[in-house]
Amino acid sequence: MKTKERGYLLIIVFSISICLVLIFSMVTGNKIPGGSLPVHQPPKQSASPNAENKGGAAQEPIKDQQGVLITDQYLEEKIAEYLPEGFPLEQFSVEIGADGSIELSGTADRDRILQYLSGEDHHLSLRQSFFLKLLPQELNLDTSLKSEIGSDGGLLSVVPQKIVVNDSELNVDNFPKEVFDGINQAVNQLLVGTGCYFTNIVFVDGGIRLVP
Repeated sequence: MKTKERGYLLIIVFSISICLVLIFSMVTGNKIPGGSLPVHQPPKQSASPNAENKGGAAQEPIKDQQGVLITDQYLEEKIAEYLPEGFPLEQFSVEIGADGSIELSGTADRDRILQYLSGEDHHLSLRQSFFLKLLPQELNLDTSLKSEIGSDGGLLSVVPQKIVVNDSELNVDNFPKEVFDGINQAVNQLLVGTGCYFTNIVFVDGGIRLVP
């Protein structure tokens, strides 16, 4: 009889000890060795391509049933490869509208502009030369361009509508058109450089569509 009572007592003491350990672990937050389930760790998500900096690869032209779409991001990152040698603008930002408008921003150095326009292929008037020399050395340039499609539907012509330098709007006629001729030339060469055959150009918000 005493042996059974001792056995019951040991079982009760053991059970109470287990309960105390469980209660203690719940209060303190400590894991019980060998008694916890493995915690599932979700795989790390890779960064989105759109989250990459400007130094990443430019988005390639998008081909679909309607033709080939050249996004403003592609134009922004690739236009520098087609600009004339010594072109003074850099760090481009481009936004294209369905109405043919192009908002182009960039930075420039005044002396580099004068040097670029002093070449034999350019004709800088005295008024334009005087005007440029009055500008600050470092320029933040924001331009609103209107794109017109040639009668054959194959080439673009960009016409400046508004020029803002360091937050001050300037007279379009005072700014040398040769700068915009360089941009116009670069855009057309970029479109042709895609290697996509097209007979017409259609503007959409955020890009230019080349239509076969």
